[in-house]
Amino acid sequence: MWDQIQADPILVAGAKSVLMQLNEAGFEAYLVGGCVRDTLLHKPIHDVDITTSALPAEVMSIFDHTIPTGLQHGTMTVVIDKNLFEVTTFRKESEYEHYRRPTEVAFIQHLEGDLERRDFTFNAMALDVGGKLHDPFDGQHDLKQRIVRCVGEADARFQEDALRMLRAIRFAACYDCQIDGPTWLALIHHRDKLQYIAMERVRTELEKVVEKSLLSLEHGLRLLVHSGLVSHTKASLSELVTDDQEVLSRVELISDIQAITEWDCALEHDAITRWALLFHRCGVRSEMADELMKRLKFANRTASDIVKLMQLIEWTEEIQHASNQKGVGVYSLWTQAIIDFGKVTASRLLHLLAVDQLFLRRLFNDTAMIGELREYGATWLAALETSQLSDLAIRGQDIVKHLKKTPGPWLGELLKQMLYRVAMGEIPNTRSAILDEVNRVIQENE
Repeated sequence: MWDQIQADPILVAGAKSVLMQLNEAGFEAYLVGGCVRDTLLHKPIHDVDITTSALPAEVMSIFDHTIPTGLQHGTMTVVIDKNLFEVTTFRKESEYEHYRRPTEVAFIQHLEGDLERRDFTFNAMALDVGGKLHDPFDGQHDLKQRIVRCVGEADARFQEDALRMLRAIRFAACYDCQIDGPTWLALIHHRDKLQYIAMERVRTELEKVVEKSLLSLEHGLRLLVHSGLVSHTKASLSELVTDDQEVLSRVELISDIQAITEWDCALEHDAITRWALLFHRCGVRSEMADELMKRLKFANRTASDIVKLMQLIEWTEEIQHASNQKGVGVYSLWTQAIIDFGKVTASRLLHLLAVDQLFLRRLFNDTAMIGELREYGATWLAALETSQLSDLAIRGQDIVKHLKKTPGPWLGELLKQMLYRVAMGEIPNTRSAILDEVNRVIQENE
């Protein structure tokens, strides 16, 4: 199986070296967990976990460079060729605290005992240095059948660590799996215990679903709706699924796989757009999305970027009616939007507009304004040289000095007016031209 591992050759060589050195010292050692699972799925791996019969002190004595990253849990990090390998002693756990952490860890000397404490069967497989797969719980079978199944009794696994319920949904969504019956029933039965899990950990699991692919987002949403899990988090996320039928109607799976692939390529590595898409598809407005992200402990900058994109999506809904009534040109409206929301956010909206055509305009109404934005929005965006206050040939202090007035809220409004007029080509971006326009506006308003 080693020849099937899709990874940097230096990482693979380092992993094999760790196993060999442990074996030569008289200990058992295996690759374990995600790296084995993903190898069987023919997916690339970027890190390697190793389990061994050696105690932490023995691991430390074998390797030149180790870091005691989790001694209380039997984990040492071995460093080889700048790659990090987490090496953990075979262990069993007992008595879990707050449905998350074991209160007692005991080191053991047999592999199967270590594997049986793990969450799901396809994460309880181990690979030895000779390429032999050790799979006492038929994880390979479940992986082939695309089934998420707990190791042993699902009731016990979820009471040990309530986060495993969200992990079950994450694996089902990201690997296109079904959750087996007993595992699903145990998840429903113990979902109230998710309240004990830190919201940061909840966010991490949701991020892996949302940012993986459109299919994982769709599948994950369905499972979250049906399970009701998000209503039982420490800070409730029930607003994501306030109306089951309504939400499910928004997340019907799309049959055009090629279109899904094009969408994912267009939004690759763009977590901001994916999160905005999730909230929008769930009928959550920007204000509520901001509140939900506070509950999930999002970084302020990330939350701000997502809210801005959602506000711009909402702007397209609100402004279409106004533009039809007032006869305002799309170019003028779009220029104002770029100034208000920024070029990066405007670019993200154009991405959504472009890929939305693949789904028969499921996000945006098919109006003349949307059609113009799809056709010309990117050209207009690229051509706009003046889109933020720092692009102006004048500063606020220049205007204050020129008018001999005390700074106040009026100054920001006046600067935005000047920026818009320069951006629209109504006045040149020069100090004298802007001051002349300032004089005209002030006289007009007196």
